[in-house]
Amino acid sequence: MPYAYVVCDTNVYLSLGGAVVNEMRALERSHSIAKVGSYWPAMELASHIVQEDTKGQRARAAISKMWRHTVFYDGSRYIVPILADQEEQLSWSYFHTRLEGRDNATNAFGYSLGALGEDTTAPISEYVSSWLEEIRRHVEEKENQFARDMKSFEEDFFPGPGTRTPARRQAIQDRLSSHEFLQGMAEARIRATARDAGHQLDATETREYAADLLTRMPVPFHFYRALLTGLVQSGTDFRLSKHANSLWDMQICYMISPVACMGGIPLLVLTDEQKILNASSAAGCEAHVKSTQEYLAALRDGSIVDLLEQLAAAKEC
Repeated sequence: MPYAYVVCDTNVYLSLGGAVVNEMRALERSHSIAKVGSYWPAMELASHIVQEDTKGQRARAAISKMWRHTVFYDGSRYIVPILADQEEQLSWSYFHTRLEGRDNATNAFGYSLGALGEDTTAPISEYVSSWLEEIRRHVEEKENQFARDMKSFEEDFFPGPGTRTPARRQAIQDRLSSHEFLQGMAEARIRATARDAGHQLDATETREYAADLLTRMPVPFHFYRALLTGLVQSGTDFRLSKHANSLWDMQICYMISPVACMGGIPLLVLTDEQKILNASSAAGCEAHVKSTQEYLAALRDGSIVDLLEQLAAAKEC
C-alpha cells in the first residue's frame, strides 16, 4: 500500500526532461509513492498536439512523460489511473450521483494517452486524431466561455467610462477579500453541481453545503478570488492563452485539499504555477502541494519522509 499518491500539473511534464522523469519514478517507487494522472493536464496537452508545430511536438513529448511516469501493469494491461474531474468529484461527494458518460470518457483518455505516449514516433491513428480534435474544440470552447465570464465580471465592476476610479477599485477589492464573497462563490459552485446531478436544494441547504465545501476544498475559491483581484487591479485579458490557462489551473486547485485522498491515502499535487502555490498558502493547504524542485530535492536527499509525514498529519479523510 502506498504512503501517498502524487499527481502533476501540466507544467511539470512540460519542463522536466525525460531522464529526470525516469529518476523521479524510480525514487518514488523506493518510497512507496504511487502516481496518478489528471484530466486537466492531459486535456490541456492533448489540445495542442493537433498543431503540427513546435508547440504540438512539445505537448506530445509531455504526454509521453506523463504516460511513462504514471503507467502501471494491473495484471492484464498497462493503464494510467485517471482522477475524476471536479464536477464528478463534487457530484459524488455531495449527492452520491455519478455523472452520465464519465466512465466512457475515462476509458477514452486512458487508451489515447497510451497510444500517444508509449511511442512518440508512431503515427497517430484516425481514432486518436478524432479524439484530439474533439478535445481541442472542447478546450477552445471552455476557454472562450471563461474569458467571456471574466469580461462580464469586469463590466459589472466597472460599468462605464470613468468608473475605474481608485475609490471604486478599493471598494471592490474590499468586497472580494470578504468571507461573504468566498461563500457566494461556493454557493454558485454547489448550485451548479446540484443541477448537473439532478438535485434541487433550498437556500438553507445551499448555504450549508457551500460552507462545508469552503472548509473541505478552499483552494479553488482563493485562486478565483486572486484572479478577480488581478482583474480589478490591472484589467487582465483572459482571451490571451497565458491567462486563459488559469481555467485549468483552477481545476487543479480542487485536488489540493485535506480531503483529497484515495482509499484514505493522501494526495500530493506537484505544480510550478505560482498562483496555485499562493492560493494554497492563503487557504492553509501548503502541506498538500509542492513545487517540482522542492519535491525532487526531498526525494533525492531523503527528506521526502518528513514531507509525507506532514501530508499524512494534515489529511482529513
